Amino acid sequence: MATAPNGTIKVRQVPSKGNVIKLAVTFDKFLLDKIKSMTDLDGAKKNEAAVGTLVDFDQTETLSVILSRILSAYRLQDEGYDLYLTTNTRKYVTSENRSDLSDGDFVMITTSVKKLVDDIMQKLGLSTNERNETLKKLNLHLKDATVAREFVRKEGHKVLTNLIESSKLDSCVTVYILQSIIQLMDHNILSWEFVEAAFVNKVTGYVNSNVSDAQLLQHSLSILEALLGTSKAHYVERGVTIPNLASKVQSKTNDPKVHLNTISLINALFLRADEKQRTAIVPTISTRNIRNLIAVNIIRDGLNIGSEMLHQLYILQTLCLSTLAEKKNAMLCPQDPEVLDKIRELRAIAFEVEYGMTDTIRQHSLTREYRKLGFNNDVNPACELQNPPGKLALDCMCYFARNHTDRYRKFIFENSKGSDRDCPFGSTGIELTRLLCDILQIGEPLQEQGGTFYPMFLGSDSPFFEMFSICIQAVNKTWKEMHATTADISKVFQIVREQVIRTLVKEEEVRSFDTFRSELQRLSYNEINNLLQQERQLKEESGSNSKQILQLREMLAPELLELVQQQRIGYLVRGTRFTKYVRGQRLKDKFWFIRLSPSHKVFHYGDCDDKTIPSLEELKNKVPVMEIKDVLIGKDCPHVKDIKSKKMTHPYVFSMVLDTPEPSTLDFVAPDEQTYEYWLDGINALLGRPLVSKEAKNDLDMLLAMEVKLQTLELEGIEIPEELPVLPPEPETYEFYFQ
Repeated sequence: MATAPNGTIKVRQVPSKGNVIKLAVTFDKFLLDKIKSMTDLDGAKKNEAAVGTLVDFDQTETLSVILSRILSAYRLQDEGYDLYLTTNTRKYVTSENRSDLSDGDFVMITTSVKKLVDDIMQKLGLSTNERNETLKKLNLHLKDATVAREFVRKEGHKVLTNLIESSKLDSCVTVYILQSIIQLMDHNILSWEFVEAAFVNKVTGYVNSNVSDAQLLQHSLSILEALLGTSKAHYVERGVTIPNLASKVQSKTNDPKVHLNTISLINALFLRADEKQRTAIVPTISTRNIRNLIAVNIIRDGLNIGSEMLHQLYILQTLCLSTLAEKKNAMLCPQDPEVLDKIRELRAIAFEVEYGMTDTIRQHSLTREYRKLGFNNDVNPACELQNPPGKLALDCMCYFARNHTDRYRKFIFENSKGSDRDCPFGSTGIELTRLLCDILQIGEPLQEQGGTFYPMFLGSDSPFFEMFSICIQAVNKTWKEMHATTADISKVFQIVREQVIRTLVKEEEVRSFDTFRSELQRLSYNEINNLLQQERQLKEESGSNSKQILQLREMLAPELLELVQQQRIGYLVRGTRFTKYVRGQRLKDKFWFIRLSPSHKVFHYGDCDDKTIPSLEELKNKVPVMEIKDVLIGKDCPHVKDIKSKKMTHPYVFSMVLDTPEPSTLDFVAPDEQTYEYWLDGINALLGRPLVSKEAKNDLDMLLAMEVKLQTLELEGIEIPEELPVLPPEPETYEFYFQ
């Protein structure tokens, strides 16, 4: 045992036997001063108390027995003390968490939880200065679930809400109180139902006022979002408005956490709304002012946006687009006057300039004009639109005609020759609407993690219709490049799908509709065809299915499988950030990171934020690989087994089952399928088990294909026979020679 420069002690970890571990015990300042003032205690004991001492901690003994033995060694009475862990996660040692202790941990004998909470409760009602210090102390200790439970038992949560309701507090004190309430609720000890309407109204007032304290805004927004899941939700909905919330993005604070909590609250309000309310909310969110606030203050060029903010923006984008789902799935009545008016409008915009006549004079030319508009039904085109997504497609076509009139007329004029190679506007408009709904997943459930946010959608109050207007022109261009006929419409849209998806993938370049248009136009039919061909060639397996090639693959497989295993283990060494879940519910902006040590013997894990990657030394918690007994997946995992809600789906969950005295698991919820399969492969590789994931099979197949191709390069152009040549029979004797 040696003394560190800061006066604490460094303990060399000594292997313990059975249930006994070695702990370094120190005393808090009050007890240390008391020990130093004792006249009947020798100097050696006082010095030992000052630097700390090693004690045997027997897991079979009660905590009170262990504590009494340590105190009596220094002639102290147990006047309300507890053991407090100061290594890694700082917390009080209880009978529930004592199994977390390990050799070499530092514990301090300090004021008991009960005495600490009693002292805090007493001082909360005192003068301002003393109360401020008490709130700071409370904030520090409420991270410990044991303190939080005792505080709730003494109804401290009600004291905090009463302070908010009845007192006029400065912003600093208010921040401490709100933060304490949030920390209490993070432990899932009690429900938000305990708060009163007065408290909700007070917090709503903080959000609506022009405050400059970022933390006050941040905590207020977070609390209001949590309250939306309770019976007090109607107070929140009445108290805040979308425009007022959006203004917080432009507030003086300019704080990323305020921005995040603002968008999260808007999303929560959106999710609670019914279809009618959502339809009313979208125009508000889509106003130029609110779109500009988000674009300027959050999506600034070069700004490092965290993954949680991107996810919240994706949710907002998806919720706005989801209001189109009703029209997308609706049946259209061919005799609906509104529908007939829209079709007449399409015809009028396209041909008014060409003919310069009224509809009455031009009745005889209706059939010809409907055909020029690209409808197969030239009597009533509405019949062609009656099946989904015809209703939404008609709105898209009308938007294009009204807002991009010149381009619309050019499209119709170019395809009015009566040739079978004309690109039919009506038919392709319906197919394009179906394609865009599929790509943007309109009407599909929200993804719990990830999701793609497209900044260009902030550039228009009708982003879906604007995207349609750009893509319909790309359809016309591709149609001409392919020399397509109406029989080729499915082939054309296979290419258009590739063009749109490959353009959207370029998130950094495509930040506006103008750049989207430019990138889409650049991907011609020939370029897409070449890209698809190259990818096809890469995926094709080299060689053939002959026995010789199959035998070669069989010989190469073990070595390449080992390469895949090494890659998976390397993935674990680099580590992964996971989102925290409690009782199956995703915790907003809470993450943890886990990585394998370079020696491949220990997993290190701990809390982190959503941007930085912690080093091995920063991850204090450890799990030796040798303690992993099994891996559970899916519904067998303990952290999702008891979830009653059917709305929450966790397709990528798994748990490490640890071989410890008390059964325990380390639980994961992977953000995507690749992370899920890579981790399962890596753990299986460490445990000497086979790799059974789809990703492992694909990687092995790809490596085998490349290796076989390399090994058979010299055989290119040579036909490999299906069967091996028949060997001639052996000679009767080998007594022969060639002359």
